[in-house]
Amino acid sequence: SREIAKKDTHNTLTAKSGSPHDTKTAQNKNYFISPSILLNKLKNKEHPTIIDIRSRSSFKKYRIPGSINIRIYALKTKTYLKSKEIILVDEGYNRHRLVDACTKLRHLGFNVSILEGGLNLWKKKGGKLVGDAFAMANLDEIPPRSFVAERNSGKWVLIDVSEADSSASHDIIGQTINIPFRKDSDDFVSNLRKVIEKYSRSAETRILVFDDNGKTYRTIRKHLSALNTDNVYFLKGGFSDYRSFLNAHRAMLNPGKKEIFVEPGCSTCQ
Repeated sequence: SREIAKKDTHNTLTAKSGSPHDTKTAQNKNYFISPSILLNKLKNKEHPTIIDIRSRSSFKKYRIPGSINIRIYALKTKTYLKSKEIILVDEGYNRHRLVDACTKLRHLGFNVSILEGGLNLWKKKGGKLVGDAFAMANLDEIPPRSFVAERNSGKWVLIDVSEADSSASHDIIGQTINIPFRKDSDDFVSNLRKVIEKYSRSAETRILVFDDNGKTYRTIRKHLSALNTDNVYFLKGGFSDYRSFLNAHRAMLNPGKKEIFVEPGCSTCQ
């Protein structure tokens, strides 16, 4: 594989830094409880209150058995929960938002932690989920909006597996490692595995794999089944959806412009 360093052009759309609960706090293990510890608690008949903070529609699709659905902004009003051990759960990729919320709730007197890796890692570690099995299959896909919000939280390694020339993505999404997808290529599988094995050694590093449209992900998951993929995510809809999100975001900020085309080197996109 070859690493292609490009200047980052995503900074104008990433989450604002400067908060005392940004990257360093996100890496503070005191905020997190691992799936294995939670599984042991449940096995030993301990009963922490597992609060799923996702939308009601997402909660109905699949969830941890026995969990309850309370949106994060409403949790501070549930003062009767202060006597409980609370575990916050979401998909697993909204780390900086959850750490910020967890910090504030602790200041209010709640005994609260975050399930490390969310539902994604919970499922990978053998935790039970109930609901729509088809929807659960894509738990490791992060929507463009969520990735933009998380981009400055912790370290990300971006792997572009697009089959066609993907120089445009490097200019827009930032520094990437380029490993073009080849369905029946041993070299592709070997190179991808080497990169993921290298960067998955650090629990603080998250890996984002993306192609142009998300169509290669199912095959790639099979190739990676024997590896530690705890911190591996796929960009939902691929680079195409990511670019569409950026265009829509910029169009909202510039309502007088009906169309904004993202091209390498475009001054509008820098």
